[in-house]
Amino acid sequence: MHCLIFRDFKDYLEIKKGLENWNIPANHADIFSISPGPDLKKIGRIFSSLEANTIIVLTSKNSVFQVSNYLKKHKISWPKELRYIAIGKRTAEVFYEQTQLNALYPSSFSSEHLLKMNLFQKELKKILILGGNNGRKLIFN
Repeated sequence: MHCLIFRDFKDYLEIKKGLENWNIPANHADIFSISPGPDLKKIGRIFSSLEANTIIVLTSKNSVFQVSNYLKKHKISWPKELRYIAIGKRTAEVFYEQTQLNALYPSSFSSEHLLKMNLFQKELKKILILGGNNGRKLIFN
């Protein structure tokens, strides 16, 4: 058996290392690239307009990296007074590595489990979802 891995290169190296323990060769398929979207330039203005009871949903490691890189480049900080929720544990870990801020995350990695966390009360004024153009749309509804 031979594996072809369609993940970013850093993840590929981690997966490849695990597969090597089982003598399974792996190759990286670099068929797509992740780049910042046109809305990213609005993030500073959006962050400054958010109220303290706003939740920011972090849908992927890549969305965290893209926003963090943009904020660092423009000397903008992630708002400390907001609540952050990640779609999964690894996204929450990456968010912490980038920001030193904690994000809650569901016990199982999925939009369905995120929605079951009962964190989205009706009295909240805003929920900001940081994600890519091609992600699942379940939490957007």
